[in-house]
Amino acid sequence: YLKDMASDAGTNALLIFLEMREGLRIEADSVARLIKRHASDKARRNHAVITKINRNSTLLTLVGMLLIAYTQVSHLLPLQYSLNEFVVIVAWVFMWTAVELFFFDKAKLAKENKLLARICEARVVPRSQDGIRP
Repeated sequence: YLKDMASDAGTNALLIFLEMREGLRIEADSVARLIKRHASDKARRNHAVITKINRNSTLLTLVGMLLIAYTQVSHLLPLQYSLNEFVVIVAWVFMWTAVELFFFDKAKLAKENKLLARICEARVVPRSQDGIRP
């Protein structure tokens, strides 16, 4: 189980307690390395997703702005009013999707990466079933 020691120690401390059962001969150091490697790999994958979110939100914003610019120029051309309104709606959907990606999805992944960084820095403490450290 995890214990957040940040409030107790005034730091970013996190302890991971491993329940060691009789007959289970797994090295605590090996488990600690696996936990930290998994957290590190997940953080790396999240970083790649954040990079894609940055690229996609920029692209969607540019497409939306180009569509809005098109509607402003299209007033000079004899086009149907409903087509122009459709393009405006599509442009705003593109831009809202970009905002959603950039501010909501990216923030969620950044928060998860902060927790994963704490897990990578965590101390792993082996404990037996009776609470005594082996």
